[in-house]
Amino acid sequence: MKDRHCFHMPQFSIAKIAMLAVLGVVLALAFGLAFGFLVQYLWNVIIVSVFAIRAITYWEAVGIIVLCKLLFGGHPHPHPRPKRGGREISPMHEIFGERRDEFASFWMSEGKEAFHKYCERGKEDNRE
Repeated sequence: MKDRHCFHMPQFSIAKIAMLAVLGVVLALAFGLAFGFLVQYLWNVIIVSVFAIRAITYWEAVGIIVLCKLLFGGHPHPHPRPKRGGREISPMHEIFGERRDEFASFWMSEGKEAFHKYCERGKEDNRE
């Protein structure tokens, strides 16, 4: 069967995916814990000496982090895709506009073949 792409995705087992997921959760918790202690330390070293206010606890530092996230960084999609008639405009339409049908026919006639030649050339370069 002919390759559809130039690259091959590695195959992962269920156990390996589960292990990576658990590792990711543990690392995220460790990062959050360390970041909370960092904020607490910096607050207690800098703010206490500059403004002469009381030191904060770890959980107050975590509260400050959450408050800052809500106030300054709570937007997951800063640049939504433009819409036309209530529908999202596809990236293909954004790039090629009204010429997308022309591009699609080019891809079917010449582009796909040129892409596969490029992939083969890359494989030969990697063998050398």
